Amino acid sequence: DIHELFMDTGIGRSAYSIMEQGKIDLLLSAKPEDRRQVFEEAAGITKFKKEKKEALRKLEYTEANLLRVSDVLEEQERRINSLKRQVSKARRYQALANDVK
Repeated sequence: DIHELFMDTGIGRSAYSIMEQGKIDLLLSAKPEDRRQVFEEAAGITKFKKEKKEALRKLEYTEANLLRVSDVLEEQERRINSLKRQVSKARRYQALANDVK
């Protein structure tokens, strides 16, 4: 919780909002991906990236559940159609049985 509190302040694990001279040289010689991470942390967008990742995970979970519900609904519709045919046959049988009596 404390880590999340400081995520959007730029005061993260490495505190890049206040840098020593040696760290600036290190930053300039860093790989572009590492440099980007430093600037994102200093700008305070790390928290939003984490929230986006969590939202995408929830969306994926919801889409999977929706697919399962869709499959169940499709199966139930097939069953309903089958039962309707059986009802129709049963009514026809009853009508014919009544005619024979």
